[in-house]
Amino acid sequence: MASGVEAVVDNFHRIVAADGGSLVLLARQGGAVSIKYNPGVNEDCADCVLDPADLHELVLEAMQRQDPSVTALDVVVEGEM
Repeated sequence: MASGVEAVVDNFHRIVAADGGSLVLLARQGGAVSIKYNPGVNEDCADCVLDPADLHELVLEAMQRQDPSVTALDVVVEGEM
């Protein structure tokens, strides 16, 4: 069974995959979580692709609901590593 953090990453991966994006859990150390985000592309609706800052806010909130021990989230945007 996946942890709350893994479940959140899996759920958001499905959301961003609709635009060809991906979301991968990189690491978890204590309350700090790191994920890699590839935003994908939606030529019909550029505003439909989640901005990394918006993704950060949404994912962190969802993770904290699932696991209150999560205190920090680092979103590494693919291509900006």
